[in-house]
Amino acid sequence: MRTLLQRMIQTPMAVLLMVVLMALAGIYSARHMPVDLFPKLEIPVVNIISHYPGASPEDMERLVSRPIENEMRTIPGVRRVASTSIQGISQVTAEFSWDTTVRDARQLVQARLARVAATLPSEVFPRLENIGTTLQEVCGYVVYAPGDPAALRMLIQHDLAGRLMGVSGVSSVEVLGGEKRAFYIELRPESLLALHLTVSDVAKRLRAQNVAAVTGFYEKGGQEFMVRGDARFQSLEDLKAVALNDPGKPPVLLGDVARVYAGYAPKHYTVRGDARPAVAFIVRKQSGASTLKVVRGVKAELKNLTTLLPADAQVKNFYDQSEIIQASQDEILKDLALGALLAVFVLYFFMGSLRPTLVVALTIPITFLATLAIMGGLGLTLNVITMTALALAIGMIVDDAIVVAENIFRHAHKTDDPAEASVAGTLEILGADASGTFTTLAAFFPLVLVSGIAALFMRPFGLTISAALLVSLLLSLTLVPTLFGRMKGLATLRSDFPGARLLHRMDGALQALLKKAFRHRARVLILALLCLGVAGLSAFLGNASILPPIDEGALLIEYILPPGTSLKESNRIGDLLDRAALGDPDVTCVYRRTGAPGRGYQIESVDHGELLIKLRKPRNRSRSAAAIMDSMRAVGSKLPGTLFMYHQPTQEKIDESFSGLPALFGVTIYGSDADTLIDLAAQVEKELAKEPRIANVVNNTKIKVPQVNVQIDYPALAQYGVSVEDVLT
Repeated sequence: MRTLLQRMIQTPMAVLLMVVLMALAGIYSARHMPVDLFPKLEIPVVNIISHYPGASPEDMERLVSRPIENEMRTIPGVRRVASTSIQGISQVTAEFSWDTTVRDARQLVQARLARVAATLPSEVFPRLENIGTTLQEVCGYVVYAPGDPAALRMLIQHDLAGRLMGVSGVSSVEVLGGEKRAFYIELRPESLLALHLTVSDVAKRLRAQNVAAVTGFYEKGGQEFMVRGDARFQSLEDLKAVALNDPGKPPVLLGDVARVYAGYAPKHYTVRGDARPAVAFIVRKQSGASTLKVVRGVKAELKNLTTLLPADAQVKNFYDQSEIIQASQDEILKDLALGALLAVFVLYFFMGSLRPTLVVALTIPITFLATLAIMGGLGLTLNVITMTALALAIGMIVDDAIVVAENIFRHAHKTDDPAEASVAGTLEILGADASGTFTTLAAFFPLVLVSGIAALFMRPFGLTISAALLVSLLLSLTLVPTLFGRMKGLATLRSDFPGARLLHRMDGALQALLKKAFRHRARVLILALLCLGVAGLSAFLGNASILPPIDEGALLIEYILPPGTSLKESNRIGDLLDRAALGDPDVTCVYRRTGAPGRGYQIESVDHGELLIKLRKPRNRSRSAAAIMDSMRAVGSKLPGTLFMYHQPTQEKIDESFSGLPALFGVTIYGSDADTLIDLAAQVEKELAKEPRIANVVNNTKIKVPQVNVQIDYPALAQYGVSVEDVLT
């Protein structure tokens, strides 16, 4: 080791080249490393969401949930299968063992869904959702304009969304709201009766006419032409001219027996932007893509696409995940820079010289850059967890350099040769320096070995801290002695600086305190145990949260009405909340969705609604987000029969990613008797309501959904010559 140190001091280019490579690798990683809110949520849990509009919960369970459940249970590696069936919506959750990757889990589920698809109703199209899918929603916009809402939706869905899909890192763009054009046919029963036609006959004739096909090829002059036939209805006149009777008879046209007119397709949900009918689009990023880069790319592309929209259209951002990431990043970087500056100041105060202080201070940025390079090589991302680990590591990474520098500085007063002082000082402290670092490393490295869901957060934290400690040890044994060995006049540095005098006084006080402690060993041990107990109790009883409390600049309010509430009534409540939120001068945009589209990841019925309220920047606001939320609580308290849940949007997405619910946890009761389960659910609700730290307990079985059951009279069907399909469809 002595020979190696001497060579490093005599030919420092190798050490300097190592440091330069560390710095360049760190800069490259910092520029290309994805920036996200959390590490990758690789949880092997897949949700299968199916929509079947109009189906009762019993039908959803029997026709959709149960066949999918039975098929999922046959997949190797599945630990648990559960389902939720509500009116028109089914969610089946398949949880795999931890040695299964998310990609493999999705492929296995997709393969089994292909097998069971033939047994499902033809209108059901299951969609897969990963745990953490909602956190991939990085930004959302709402667009509203006077004029045709169907034209606005078509423009956004086919033009704007398609262009946004070209942004690097974008996975999908989901379009919600607006209208879809449709043709309505109101048949006159008396006319059908006179022609001996049924509604089914008319529907079959329309389906047979509304087709497009490639009929063959035609060759002429050495060229081949594809012959394509298109009989799809393009206008009302096309529909009215459809013949309903067989050829050879006087034609009976659809327009003769029905009223045909244009309108909008029925839908069972509503989207509002600033209390106006609107179209919303939500951008999801690809797994592993940087949220900041994706959002920046989307914003830049939207600026270029404004010419596609009507001149009087309003485009407003109602959610931007990059804002909370940027705010967290800025706060952590500020703390990191402040900690580094304080460390340098303390070093100068106690070392009394600028040059040794700068040598030690130089190891701080190099350690961070080298740690970023290692993080990039390990596939980690810059997120709240890893950045917190870097900020925490400031005090620890500078310890190694300080210990070596102080010992070299002490040896410099014994010899005039700085190289010899550097070698002797480093060799003397090497064992203690390395053992101290490895002792600290032993406290953090076990986090790398954690398995299960905790590993998603603990492993990146432990790897980041461990990498920073190892790099700091390497620099303290290479860069620090090399620079001190080349430093002239090291022995002439002052030793009567204020920090030295303070250390001398502290040394005297410490010796006096130790002597007193040795005389009262039992009391010291009791006091230490008491302090340990208080610290442990505080940690156990203290509040814990995945995300530190932060002002996201947005609020999420969910309202739940009794099951069976109509869309019209739910919209009435939503309109009241819209107007109340827009009346606040600190609010810039209000997005509301009531119910859920027929195909999508959302699983709420029309008695559920959510408002996402975008606030001004904190510096431009007169009140905090908490104060604005309290104002909305006051509005909600005046609406009896409505249950409210208040969140910040990103916090709600985190809770939903871990529990599958818009809350941190839920209670599931299993059994075969529905009435017993309902009674037990009521008891659980009553017990949870007694806990002061739990608010807004939602019991989905509390109120049954009203429905009209139609029983078929088969003798009557035979008497009138109609089929079950004619009656029920």
